[in-house]
Amino acid sequence: MQTMSLTVELPKIDVLFLEEYVKQHQLSMSGLISDLIEQFRASEQYVLHPEIHEILGIVPGDVDAKQEYYDYMEKKHQ
Repeated sequence: MQTMSLTVELPKIDVLFLEEYVKQHQLSMSGLISDLIEQFRASEQYVLHPEIHEILGIVPGDVDAKQEYYDYMEKKHQ
């Protein structure tokens, strides 16, 4: 595996926290970052079921679903 170097500027308190975290968990800073990147990759690869894609966007975002359901049930049971 080919590697590259990366320099990141963070607030001192964050760097101190990360140093203590990797020490307590017996990790390396590179290993921690690598694990986080793998988690990001895994979350990006999550694919919704095709039936979910079909119904996405059918209901406008400004609809109050709870209120609509309440109104429907109230009308149904009159």
